[in-house]
Amino acid sequence: MEKEKFRFYFLWISAICITAFIIQVVFPVFTELFLLNKKSIDNFEIYRFITAIFLHGSLIHLMLNLFALLFFGAILEKKIGSKKFILIYFFHL
Repeated sequence: MEKEKFRFYFLWISAICITAFIIQVVFPVFTELFLLNKKSIDNFEIYRFITAIFLHGSLIHLMLNLFALLFFGAILEKKIGSKKFILIYFFHL
């Protein structure tokens, strides 16, 4: 069986989180549009289950999540493969 190509998804996810945080700081309404809350569940806005995982409440929150993602995500992605890693990241509920 051929070994799966390492795709560096953990870096792409980190870049998305950083970009989302910058947009949150510049445009605070962005957070309300993509945050998972009771109103979004009542309105059946299912996309918020995915978009909320990229939002962060503060710079420290972002930095700690990036720390974990860069160190542990890189190891996990190498160990189990990029496809399984991305599935675990999005469906870790």
